[in-house]
Amino acid sequence: MIDRMTIETAARELGAAAFGIGDLSLFDGEDPRRDPKMVCPQAKCLIGFGIPVPKGLYKTMKEGSQFYTYTTVGVKAIDEEYFEIFLFKMASLLEDAGYDACLQRTTPNLKVKGDKTCNPETIGIYELKYASPVEAGKPPPDVILDFGKAARACGLGWPGRSGRIVNRAFGPFMRYAFIITDAELETNPPFADDLCAGCTACAAACDAACIDPEKGLDTWKCWEHYSKARGYALPRTQWGYQACLCGKKCDIACYERLTGKTL
Repeated sequence: MIDRMTIETAARELGAAAFGIGDLSLFDGEDPRRDPKMVCPQAKCLIGFGIPVPKGLYKTMKEGSQFYTYTTVGVKAIDEEYFEIFLFKMASLLEDAGYDACLQRTTPNLKVKGDKTCNPETIGIYELKYASPVEAGKPPPDVILDFGKAARACGLGWPGRSGRIVNRAFGPFMRYAFIITDAELETNPPFADDLCAGCTACAAACDAACIDPEKGLDTWKCWEHYSKARGYALPRTQWGYQACLCGKKCDIACYERLTGKTL
């Protein structure tokens, strides 16, 4: 047996500043290609973790002194290096207690078939348009979790109109990872407060009007502006993270409005 407190204590010792456990009922009726139960059919809950992006990485962009470090350290290093070790250690805790731990970190360059959105942090996006089910009744691989819905289910934050998950304490200055597990654990209620309600700070801050106050983020327009990509030399078939040349003004405006703090 393992309980919530044991898992949370270990997660915080490993650096998680946000922790929550979500009931999978929020995913009822979800597209099977985004349904955590299609990853782990015996799943009972979803465990969510948040690691803050150092504020200094945003401050240097605000001051115009450095841009690439945000993407390499604040995005790639957290998502693809720190979280991999973190998740393996958390998985060991769960599996040593006799449970499955299906690890979920971001797949920034992959999209399910039909998803035409862009991730501005990366140069290229690969749509899984040729994927097919291995047998009847199963979704085509890979199953890619909706992180916004997952964060909400775990009580960690709200999927904001800027395309980022907004946490009450850290605003959008946080990266997330999850574990789908068959352990029966005490869950949080879903995050209920629309932190974007009555606020258009991110939309007002964007120099290229990529965020509509009603419709939200135009991801293609954002990708162009993020990379100053009109006439961009690298084709989108190439892979890699790119510098945030717009300085993430949307995230900074959101953080400052929500927390009342100025970078």
